[in-house]
Parts: sequence; structure tokens; C-alpha cells
Amino acid sequence: LDLADMRGWSYWHFPQSAYRAAAGAWSRDHQINKGWPDLVLMRLGKKPRLVFMELKGDTTPVTAEQALANEALLLCGQEAYIFRPKNWDRIVEVLQR
Repeated sequence: LDLADMRGWSYWHFPQSAYRAAAGAWSRDHQINKGWPDLVLMRLGKKPRLVFMELKGDTTPVTAEQALANEALLLCGQEAYIFRPKNWDRIVEVLQR
């Protein structure tokens, strides 16, 4: 998120803490469908952009819901990505455009 700040992006991050793991349901304060990306980033200016990012750990599998949400966003003409720590250079590239 520091890089996004430095590059002039506004963002909304859906924290894992909003998920009630014990109950297995989304908190009423943060209702969202399963699979929705972790980050939504927006940058205004000469070339406004809206970018969706699902952030996964090195070995964390992408769920069917996450893959479906990513594909749906792409079909809607949005920039949507699924990134892992090893993709850091690509993340930098996306945010610098």
C-alpha cells in the first residue's frame, strides 16, 4: 500500500479481520461476496484507472470464487490481477503505468 500511496493511488482494502472465521460468515459491517478482490485501487489524472487485485500467499490456492470474480472483472473490461509475493516486479509495473 505504501507503493500505491507514493504513486498517487487511492485504494480500498478489504481486511481479513472483517471475516468472522469462527462463524464462517462475512461481518455485517463489511458485506461482500466471496471471491471479491482484496484491493480496489483508483487513480485519477490524465489517464484514470481502476485496478482490482487479489493478493495471495506463496502457497495459498486461488479459490473458485476468486478465479470467477477475476474473470468476471476482466470480461467487464476492468484491470484485474491475482498476485503473489513473487510477482512484486509486476505489481510495481502495474502501479507505475
